[in-house]
Amino acid sequence: MLPNRRKFVHPAVERNQKNKNIINMKKIIALAFGAFLLLPFSCVNPATVKTVSQLASLGIEVVSLLRGCTELSQMFSSNVAAVNSGMEKGITDNKSVLDLGKYWEKYWSDVHSDYDNLKGKLYETDRISQQYFAELESNNSQINNAELKISDSNKTIKIKEQYKLEYAKAVASINSSAQLLKDGDDILLVLRNDVLRSALQNQISVLKNISLQSTVLSQNMKYFSNNCIPLFTQK
Repeated sequence: MLPNRRKFVHPAVERNQKNKNIINMKKIIALAFGAFLLLPFSCVNPATVKTVSQLASLGIEVVSLLRGCTELSQMFSSNVAAVNSGMEKGITDNKSVLDLGKYWEKYWSDVHSDYDNLKGKLYETDRISQQYFAELESNNSQINNAELKISDSNKTIKIKEQYKLEYAKAVASINSSAQLLKDGDDILLVLRNDVLRSALQNQISVLKNISLQSTVLSQNMKYFSNNCIPLFTQK
C-alpha cells in the first residue's frame, strides 16, 4: 500500500497533463483571436458564402482542423504511452492491486477523453470540408462557358476524391483504434475483480500492444493531415 498516492503518478503523465492544459489555453486564445479576425466570415455555409474571402476562410478553417487532428493524435499517443509506462512500473514495483486500480481508473479515463476529442475533431474537419466542396460545386453550377465549367469541375472532382480517400483511411484508423480502449477497459475490469493479484505480469504484453496501436493511430492521422492540407492550399 502506498503511503501517498501521488508517488504513483508517472512523471510523463504529469508532464502531458500540464502540456495539455497549456495547449488548451493557447487554443482558447487562438480561437478568440481568430474569431475576431474572421468575424464577418464565421459560421459560413454554402447558402451564405458569396465572396472569395469567405471561401478562403473555409479553406483556412479546414487546414486548421487538419493540423488540430495531428496535434490531438500526438497528444493521445503520448498520453497512452505515459499511462502504460506508469502502469508497467507499478506492476514491476509490486504495487497493490488497489493502487494499480486507482491509477488506471484515473488516467485511462483521460485517455478515453483524448480519444473522444480526436474523433470529434476528425468529424468536424469533414463537416467543414463538405461545406468547402459544396461551395466549389455551387460556384461551378453558375459558370456559363461549357469548356470552363468542365475544366473547373474536374479540378474539384480530383481534389474531392483525394480527400475522400484520405478521410476514409483516417476514419478506419480511428475505428480500429477503438479496440485499444476496449483493451484498457478490460484491464480495469480485471483490476476491479482483483484477478491481477496472480496475473499482473501477463498484462504487460497487452499494455505494449496498446502503446503500439496508439502510435499507429498517431502516424495515420499525421499522414491524413499532411496529405490533405495541400488540397486546401493549392494556388
